[in-house]
Amino acid sequence: MADRDVLIIDDEASVGELLEQYSMQYGWRAESAVSQYDGLDMLARNHHDLVFLDIVMPGMNVLDMISRIREISVGSEIILMSGRIHDERFISAIKILGIYGFVKKPFSIENLSHFLADDIHGGRSTGSSNPRKDDLKLKE
Repeated sequence: MADRDVLIIDDEASVGELLEQYSMQYGWRAESAVSQYDGLDMLARNHHDLVFLDIVMPGMNVLDMISRIREISVGSEIILMSGRIHDERFISAIKILGIYGFVKKPFSIENLSHFLADDIHGGRSTGSSNPRKDDLKLKE
């Protein structure tokens, strides 16, 4: 049974479904939300160890969203995702905020496995085997 929870907040449902599927293969309990407000609601109901957050979404700006996540779910690590923002200055700035990581879209399975195989609170690998890439499919 999984003892780690991940929440994916992305306005593209297919991205959330893919990340859910992949996270579960690494032993995470996973769920996703297609709006910021649904994501905040889910965080208020259950603690999530890890949150994948799309930077460009309708609603509040990413800094406000990070602040709300931190208020609601103390201790959750945040990984930002974006297909539009690749500016190194921005990435450096968000690290000052204590962001756990950043993933460029379209992301590679190797980039995701780097985060999902880690024990995020202990900083060590869980020793999980790497799932086969062929097992991942976007649900349409």
